[in-house]
Amino acid sequence: MCSDWNEEVYQSRINNASQFLRFEAASPNAEEIKQYRDYALSCTRDNSRQPRALVLGITPELRCMAAAAGFELISADRSPDAISIYQDWLQEPARSQEKIIRGDWTVLGEQISGGIDVILGDGVFGNIHGLESHRELLQELISLLNPGGGIILRQALIPRGFPVEDYESMVLLEKYRAGQLSDGEFGLAMRLWGMSRLAYNPDTCLLDNKIVYDHYEFLRQSAVITPDEHEVIRRYCFAGKNMILSQDVWEEMLESAGLEFEMQPLTGKDWYGYYPVYCCRHAVQ
Repeated sequence: MCSDWNEEVYQSRINNASQFLRFEAASPNAEEIKQYRDYALSCTRDNSRQPRALVLGITPELRCMAAAAGFELISADRSPDAISIYQDWLQEPARSQEKIIRGDWTVLGEQISGGIDVILGDGVFGNIHGLESHRELLQELISLLNPGGGIILRQALIPRGFPVEDYESMVLLEKYRAGQLSDGEFGLAMRLWGMSRLAYNPDTCLLDNKIVYDHYEFLRQSAVITPDEHEVIRRYCFAGKNMILSQDVWEEMLESAGLEFEMQPLTGKDWYGYYPVYCCRHAVQ
């Protein structure tokens, strides 16, 4: 059984290391990266200098996009495993020009001099437990921004009117076997929603992934799911806890932090509806 964010978890996300490919859904795909890029470029107003991007985590897809779009790149991650595995996925000459910070996101202001134009993150706030901790991190990120800068995040949330009953594990399994869900749609939904009746606490907004994956291991041993199905599910394996807010709570928090936001869900993949990309800017500039 995999544990919290460690080498095993990071390796499980990799589809083909030699081609620098990870499994979509757990990682942003090409369509989502294009949306990140479009949002990022809309946040750069000063054409007299090279814009600066900060990537929270060492997400290779975001780092490669930012470097290719011409941003001066800073990446911050507290995990030595993540840095060791993914730091070389950024190709030269961008890799030698990237600044990698190993440390806590909540004190980035102590390690970064000068403003940031765009802050990029994938699933960042799911790893921050507690509403007050969410607010504190938002304020820290806002303090780093240049005027007109933006914070762009792919955020797992519970959308308004979300049909939870359609995402129970056995329902998802039936849809997957009928060819109605791709590997990515099935694997991510099984993690986030398949066992939510047992693993999600609506009072704390915390999903206990250990409960989720322990149950799927039991289903594998009981031959309810096949080894191949279990392998797809384990691509999204994590045994820690994730905080998953409702869309209303998340958006109210952004507004309370003084941020305006834009969110246009993509179409074509099931997870786009509950894992959208938000572009957030200062409401008053």
